[in-house]
Amino acid sequence: MQIVPNLIEQISEPFNIKELHVNFVRNTKPGEIVINKTAFLCHMNRKISQCIKLPKAKVYISSKVLKHLYDKRPAQEYDCLLENIFGITRYPDLLYINKSDKSGDYIFVKAVKGYSYMCSAKFIQTNNCGKLNIITAFSVKPEYMKDFKLIWSWK
Repeated sequence: MQIVPNLIEQISEPFNIKELHVNFVRNTKPGEIVINKTAFLCHMNRKISQCIKLPKAKVYISSKVLKHLYDKRPAQEYDCLLENIFGITRYPDLLYINKSDKSGDYIFVKAVKGYSYMCSAKFIQTNNCGKLNIITAFSVKPEYMKDFKLIWSWK
């Protein structure tokens, strides 16, 4: 667990994920450095908050993460993630503990348009409460998740 100062003061302007994309990521060249801004994505679903013992946890995503996805994922996958990342993190079908050698603490998985997508999120303790930062996201095949520990599902 990483402890950092209150990050609310560091967020100068509120952005949503589409504004991050339009203002800082869209039409950039591969590998181009972007200004690091953060957007509030959602409050974590109450059932999931209870499962991982993080009351009132908020989920954030940064322009650097979006840029990483923009550079590394096919355009169709990136567009799908951009449109659905809120639902993937707020209403996942499955929640896993990430492997210790991987970035992030939790993996949210959701089926979208016949494909499974995952978001890896890292827990950060702030002065006020815990928060989750999205680290990466991509499409996955079910067999990719077989070695991860499932901690929650809707079933």
